[in-house]
Amino acid sequence: MSWKINRRVAFIVLEVLVLALVSLWGLRYFALPDAARLAAGLLVAYLPARVLLARDANAGIGSRCWLLLAWAILGVMVTLSIFQATGGDSAMMQHPHLRSDDLGYFNWALSQIDPSVQRPRVTFVGYPLIISLIWRVLGVHLVWPLVFNVMCTLLAIVLTGKMTVALIAPRDERTSRWVMAAALMMCSLLFFMLAHALKVLKDPACYLATTAVGLALARFVTHDDPDCREWRRCWLLMLGGSLLMAVVRTSFVYFFMLGVVLLTVTKWRVRWKRGCVLLAMTIISFAVGYCLSFYPFSQQVSTIAGGYPMQRLFITGYAQQPYLEMIGQYFYYPVWKRLLLLPFTAAVQFVIPFPWIYNAGAEGAVLELFPRIRVMWYFVGGLVMFYYLFMSWRRSGGGLGVWAFWPAIVFLIIAYVVGGSVSRYVLPFEFLFIPMAVFVLYKVKHGEHRNVFFVWMAFYCLFLVATLLICHEVQLEYLKNLQQYYRDHAHRH
Repeated sequence: MSWKINRRVAFIVLEVLVLALVSLWGLRYFALPDAARLAAGLLVAYLPARVLLARDANAGIGSRCWLLLAWAILGVMVTLSIFQATGGDSAMMQHPHLRSDDLGYFNWALSQIDPSVQRPRVTFVGYPLIISLIWRVLGVHLVWPLVFNVMCTLLAIVLTGKMTVALIAPRDERTSRWVMAAALMMCSLLFFMLAHALKVLKDPACYLATTAVGLALARFVTHDDPDCREWRRCWLLMLGGSLLMAVVRTSFVYFFMLGVVLLTVTKWRVRWKRGCVLLAMTIISFAVGYCLSFYPFSQQVSTIAGGYPMQRLFITGYAQQPYLEMIGQYFYYPVWKRLLLLPFTAAVQFVIPFPWIYNAGAEGAVLELFPRIRVMWYFVGGLVMFYYLFMSWRRSGGGLGVWAFWPAIVFLIIAYVVGGSVSRYVLPFEFLFIPMAVFVLYKVKHGEHRNVFFVWMAFYCLFLVATLLICHEVQLEYLKNLQQYYRDHAHRH
């Protein structure tokens, strides 16, 4: 007993030490008032996830350490992100240098408080509306949107751990601690996912919504005869997650409807009543989001149909032009041709963004490099592919059933719609692949499928490295030719 108490106290001391180090890191870049806001905000962002994890009997010291690591990484990177946007100037905290979606969300939220600010056009207004409500309480400051994003990301990590335990080891306390720690380890090292908490973007809120619904559906399929308490938790998670997603990105609620229908149909006689309740929650949530957003059905139809509206939005960056030349006029192709290209577009969606950068100066190079550390995502992808190829179809393997195919179908739908060119849209659903990855490691750890697993991973690594090298050379050669073209064009004029 004394050892457990000492270990708990030692971990609290470690948390205080990490907070102190992050606070000192903030003082290096900002004046005391701004550094104090950042430290207090990061502490508030950490506490909900920390308390939720501490109340879970399946969370051991390993799980808590991985959550603490994710918090420390986010604290350091958020500091750099704010400094890049403000230059350490307190006056710039209310008017930072932002661009693209960040600028639109920031100015929309600011226009709710300051009528002199021109309100930009934003399709889904839920996220900037949340930011404006926070600002009304705490004051306009760049720290608060990023602190909110950190909180959503950390909560999503914890919910992923709980979801993984619910699917793999719901009644095995010894196994569940290892499963929880493995899930949090994978989440805390998905740097492309973490990187979106460093910007004024709605993605972290989408993470929280998706993992809440994922946990609800995990409990839905693992408790066919739930007691009142389990069922109450399930529908609260579903309703909360669906409403949050509906206000921040209404179109993604369709994927929640798909998950409910898919999992209900597989055991229709047992689940149809509860499935209809969950489906009704998603439909009501979608209606709420549709009323708040500027997302007409005509735009939804054009998204699926393709054509110019999609060609104008996607595959437009100069670094993606080699891909555009290979794939041609993808958004004008008929449905059957885009379906035939689906393995290719899904593969591209999986490997991008590539783990290299171009034209990155010293300033902000760390922030540009951070999301491109893709090792953990590639590792998770190899495990998940192994699951689908060798384990998902074996009844004797004790797999995750139909639930495991829900995120795969979502992944393919997104690849089909955007031509595989926007991997950011898959980020909220990356968490849903963690249970399959942990399940594979769990089985291999206990001596199952070992020979096949190691052969597969060796083949997968070789194929992945070869693919990345080819992509690098193709992209580099294209950029060289592009630079030469502009030089020749400048000489002519």
